[in-house]
Amino acid sequence: MVPEFDAVVFALKPGEISPVFRTAFGFHIAKVNARAEERMATFDEARPQIERLLMTQKHQSALERLCDYLRARATVEEAG
Repeated sequence: MVPEFDAVVFALKPGEISPVFRTAFGFHIAKVNARAEERMATFDEARPQIERLLMTQKHQSALERLCDYLRARATVEEAG
């Protein structure tokens, strides 16, 4: 989250609603329903996020290799 959002949300107590506030993404109103103690996620809980991250990195790498390949094979000709 952006710092402005964090500042408002983490100042609220459960059940409180913030006034309207602005971030770079627009205007917001936040409500905190409940708070949970910070804890380390288990591997099973984190696994879907890890898989998405690794798949995104793999796709990005493949796309960069494809662009490099196409750029190396491209020829530029002057018009006219």
